[in-house]
Amino acid sequence: MLNIPPLLKLCSLFCMVSLAVGCASRVPAKPAPVSYQTNFTPTDEYAVLLLRSTGAPMPVAYSLTSKEHGEVQVGKVYDGATGDELLLPWIAKFSKKMNSGMLKAVPSRETVLEVGAAYTVYGNSEWSNASGGKGSCGPVHSTFTPEPQKRYLALFTFSNGYCRQEIFDVTTGAPMLLKRES
Repeated sequence: MLNIPPLLKLCSLFCMVSLAVGCASRVPAKPAPVSYQTNFTPTDEYAVLLLRSTGAPMPVAYSLTSKEHGEVQVGKVYDGATGDELLLPWIAKFSKKMNSGMLKAVPSRETVLEVGAAYTVYGNSEWSNASGGKGSCGPVHSTFTPEPQKRYLALFTFSNGYCRQEIFDVTTGAPMLLKRES
C-alpha cells in the first residue's frame, strides 16, 4: 500500500471538495428590473438602438450594416445577470472581469441610427473555456428600418444550445417584437 503524506491527502481532499462545490447548482435569483432608458434621446432624425444579450454570460459582438453607412462594428456585450443566476459567485465575478477587461464587453451598448435607412444588425458569439473547448453561435441577423422618436432593442438570446436575435420597439417601456424585414 502507498504511503501518502498527510499534506498531500489534505490537498487532494481540498481539491475534490472545491470541484464538487464549483459544480453545484444554485437557485436562480429574481431578475433585476429591465430599464430601456438610454443616454441618447430619440429625435425626428435619429432613433436609438440598445444592444444586449441574455441567457448566457458569453460575449456577443454586434455590427450594423446599411447602404448609406456600410459596415460599422458597434462592440461587444454580455449578459452579466445570467452569470449571477447560473454560476457560483466567484465564477460569475471572474467571468465579468474577463468580459469587461480582456474582451472589452459591457452589459449593454447603445447607438443612434438614421431614421428611414434600412439597417441589418448582426450578432455573433465565439468563446473558449479553460479546458480548451471552443464554441460559437451565429452570426444571426435582423433587418429593420428605424422610425422617428423610437427606441429599439436588439436582443441576442442563448437558449438550449441555440441562439437567436430579435428586434423590439421599447419606446413605451413594454417590448413589442418587430416584424422581420428579412
